[in-house]
Amino acid sequence: NSNQHFYGLSSESDSGVIIDNFSSRGNSGLALASINSEILKSFNKWMDYDLIVFQFGINVTNANMKDYNWYYKAFLKVIEHYKKNFPNTSILIIGLADRGYKNVDEIITNPSIPLILKSQYKAAISADVSFYNLFEAMGSYKSMKAWADKKPPLANKDYTHFNHRGGATVAGYLFEFLNNQYQLYYQNAQKNP
Repeated sequence: NSNQHFYGLSSESDSGVIIDNFSSRGNSGLALASINSEILKSFNKWMDYDLIVFQFGINVTNANMKDYNWYYKAFLKVIEHYKKNFPNTSILIIGLADRGYKNVDEIITNPSIPLILKSQYKAAISADVSFYNLFEAMGSYKSMKAWADKKPPLANKDYTHFNHRGGATVAGYLFEFLNNQYQLYYQNAQKNP
């Protein structure tokens, strides 16, 4: 049938950890709110996701911008759209990482990073979803420069992107965070059956 549309093929096993990546490279992530609800509900029906992870924000950094309330409002709409269409799925927001910014003769944290993080955290709290602060986990201010200057380096000299080694380090941080949250949930469930 020429009117048939395919959005993907699932050939995973019935057990283990399975990751689907709705990649929007070079994007703020805000366009995810425009995916049709019927398509998302179909994904939910067939895939039965346990966790949706949003990791966006680095592409909206602008050292000259002082107000990111517009981003908070738009990002909150994205989260609410996915909560509505995946009602039994947990959502985790990964706050953006550090991003270097050349200030005269020094690489510092891009001044918009704390503003965007505040907007992401505020959206997560408003939507009652989980938040992981990657910026803090990696060392906060000037940490991307420190990661790029490490021997061996954990980030590229663009002071924006992790290299493979840095990505593995971040993956370890996230695994530890998720495992700790699971342990807390499990302990609480044991105390309050």
